[in-house]
This record gives sequence, C-alpha cells and structure tokens, in this order.
Amino acid sequence: MKTIFSTSFILCLILLTNCSSINENNDLVTNEAIDIMWTKSGLDSCWIYSMVSLLNGNLIAGTNYGIYKSSNDGLSWDKVKQDSMQTATCFYVNPDGKVLIGTYNKGIFISSDNGNSWTNLGLQNLNISSIAVDASGKIFVGTRGNGIFVSGSNYDWKEVNPDFNYKTFPSLLIKSHNIIFAGDAGVYRSDDDGNSWSLKINGLGYWSVQSLLINKNGNLCAGTDQGGFFLSSNNGESWIKLNNGFKNTEITSLAMNDLGHIFSGTWRGGIYRTIDNGLNWESIDSGLSIKQVSSLIISKENYLFAGTSRGVFKAATKN
Repeated sequence: MKTIFSTSFILCLILLTNCSSINENNDLVTNEAIDIMWTKSGLDSCWIYSMVSLLNGNLIAGTNYGIYKSSNDGLSWDKVKQDSMQTATCFYVNPDGKVLIGTYNKGIFISSDNGNSWTNLGLQNLNISSIAVDASGKIFVGTRGNGIFVSGSNYDWKEVNPDFNYKTFPSLLIKSHNIIFAGDAGVYRSDDDGNSWSLKINGLGYWSVQSLLINKNGNLCAGTDQGGFFLSSNNGESWIKLNNGFKNTEITSLAMNDLGHIFSGTWRGGIYRTIDNGLNWESIDSGLSIKQVSSLIISKENYLFAGTSRGVFKAATKN
C-alpha cells in the first residue's frame, strides 16, 4: 500500500506541475523535443491560410489581409498588390518555377516571375482548396463543395467526375503521371489520369483528409481532421493508423524535410514530428505561442515555417 500511495502521490505532483504550465489556448503543455525552437517570423496580426516556398527561396503567404511575400526567410514581408487575389487558400509550385494560387471566389492564378505578376486562369466563383499538376502540365484543382476540375488546352476547365460536384477536396497529390490521390471523406484514387476514381478507405474510414504526402520510402501518408495520421504502403489499398505520441489528432498539414522527418501541424494542438515514418510522434512546440496551425512548409534553406491563426513562426529542422 505504501508503494502504491507513493507512486500515486508522485504522479499527482507531476500532473499538478504540468497543470501549472498552460498555454493561452488552455491546452496542457506536453513533453517537447528540445532541438527545435520556434521564433516569430512576422505577420502577427494575420490569419495565415496557406504558405509556399518558391524555387528562388522566396516565401508567399496567403492571409485574411491579402497575400504577402518575403525574400529574406521571413524576416520581413511585403504585400502583393493584387486585389483580385485577396484570399489565397492554396499554392502549388511547378518544377519550372511557375506558381499557382487558388483563391476563394476569385479563381486560380499563375505567375511566371516568382509572384511579381499574375494571370487569372478561370474557375471564378469557386472556393479552391487544393492544386496538383501532373507530368504533362495538366492542372487538377480541388474545391470545397464543388468537386475536382481539370484543365484542358487554353484552360477550358471540366469536372473530372460529375459524382464529385458536391464533395470537398482539401488535398490533392499526384504520385506519378497517371496516379492521382484526392482527399475527401477518405481518399479517392485515379489510375488513369483522372478519368475514373475509386474510394480507398480500408483502415482509414471516412476521416476528412486534409493533407497528403509521400514519405522517404515512397509510402502515402494522410493527415486527417481528428482522425490523426495514416500510412499506406500499397497506394491506398489499405491504411494503418499511427498516432503514438499525439495529444491532438486534428491535423491540418504535413511537411517533410531533407532528412525524411515528417512534421504535422494540428489545430489547437501545435506541431508534432516523427523521425521513424510515423511510428512515434513528439511535440515540438517550444517557443510556439500560437497552437492553431493552419499550414506547414519547408523552405529552400530547410527551415520549417508554420502559418497560424496569428502570424508565422520559424524553426530550423536540420538536427
């Protein structure tokens, strides 16, 4: 009995100590990795919807106050004077450096000069949520509530599947020229360049898939809203849930650095990292004062940037 009492007493002290360290969102602070330290990186008054790192190293952030650009790794930001792109919801960078921006109700835009000037490619009056481009240059666009569209010659857009016209697709990923993954309630896969699709939910279920990523082993990873992290080694035919270490499974975004470390941004739960392809996760919130993370990107210099509900944060990821 004495041993049990002593153990319980020590446990209570630990819990009380943890309870005394509470962030501004009233979440308990969890054990954190000490090799990553976050610092503020500007746009503190902005809600960051999405971010992207360009091939020349510049950063672009879509916010509730418009689009901003940084040419010095987030030390300072300049507003992009393009009123028609006021709300940028997603980005995509082509291998040739061209940048695509999806917006809310203003269409999709492209830039060939690192974001200095933009051309509208259509799809006005849609809430665009994801973009992917195949090897031939064909653009696939996911929307919130209107399905998926694909570009033809001269950007004459068409729906890829009439059955999708009421669905929401926050994530798209193209693994090869003719294999496309689309995150909705579960993951849809097309093996024929978007002509036909099949739903892949074995082990995944109907969790809303917010982010898709290919890990260093070529496996498909899915970050879901409240369901956590899932991995598939067979192109989505089956999935396994890998949530060991997560305190919050409301994943909004995934990113991977050159070492193959995967980072997971969560809403109200901060940021987690895995160095073993998802088997174990650890909190990396040291210095991250805002826990509502909406986007994660890895810059050309291998820095990790987090877009939050109040500004941008930056951390080194090379350790």
